[in-house]
Amino acid sequence: MDARTRNIVEMAARVGDFNHTNPHENAGHGAAVAAVDALIAQARVLLAAQRQGIVDEHNASTRKREIQRTVRTVHLPALAGAARLAAREQPDLAGAFPAKPSSESYLAFRSTAGSMAELAARHKDELVKHGLAETVFDSLTQALGDFDAAVQLGAAGRAAHISATAQLEATGKEILERVRVLDGFNRIRFKDDPARLAAWVSASSVRAAAKGESGEDGDVAATGGAAGLGGAAPENGGSPADERPAA
Repeated sequence: MDARTRNIVEMAARVGDFNHTNPHENAGHGAAVAAVDALIAQARVLLAAQRQGIVDEHNASTRKREIQRTVRTVHLPALAGAARLAAREQPDLAGAFPAKPSSESYLAFRSTAGSMAELAARHKDELVKHGLAETVFDSLTQALGDFDAAVQLGAAGRAAHISATAQLEATGKEILERVRVLDGFNRIRFKDDPARLAAWVSASSVRAAAKGESGEDGDVAATGGAAGLGGAAPENGGSPADERPAA
């Protein structure tokens, strides 16, 4: 989730607190408040999904690096050493297990390591005869299985992250629309109550992304007001119909 969407969700939580602290019997107001509450709940679920996706993707990447390093520094050198000895009796094994295969990509690594594991299985007796422990075979098979699982976890995590981020952006846009509806009601409702009107404007303002995120800083009113796109607040706390949040 980008900084602006995060700030919109934070604004929605403030708006929810404000409206529950200042309830009104008007049915339309109640429906608008309920809609914002539902969007806040939805955003929180999406935030959790997004966060978990990022964690899964990071953990998968870490796990793939660990497995790749272990296979390249432990399993493959052991296979290569036994193959060199076995090649004295079976020349076709010479060079069959390079100790340092290409590692340009995870896909290339998995393909190379998998091919070596299959070849080693076919020549297991010869390799064991020349000192290769059978546990190396089992460990390599397990490592490649774990690598495949990590690849799947990373792909699923990335998909979840991307999906949740897209849904959060859509939710943020709907939150702004709902808050604009509440804004009209609350500005009329509190037109003779400057303190609560100011509290509402503050609650419904979206903090602009800090410099380095979007090149802006400060507060921007989601609904128009003292820090809205129009600059100074309209007279009597009004909100121009064509005002929009800053990008």
